Amino acid sequence: KGSTIVLKGEPNEDDIKVAGEICGRYSKGKDEKKIKIKYKKHENDKYNIIEVVPAKDEDIKQYII
Repeated sequence: KGSTIVLKGEPNEDDIKVAGEICGRYSKGKDEKKIKIKYKKHENDKYNIIEVVPAKDEDIKQYII
């Protein structure tokens, strides 16, 4: 359900936060002040939750290909 992002390699906490902010930008909660993002690492079945501020269009221009 919802937006999905896949990170390659070994993402650190900052990578996961930025990915969550981008994911939030494309979610139903994009206009909220903060949203919760559920994520997990490939080798782990346990999901984690982080709270992020959804990214604005101008914040993600550098990531668009």
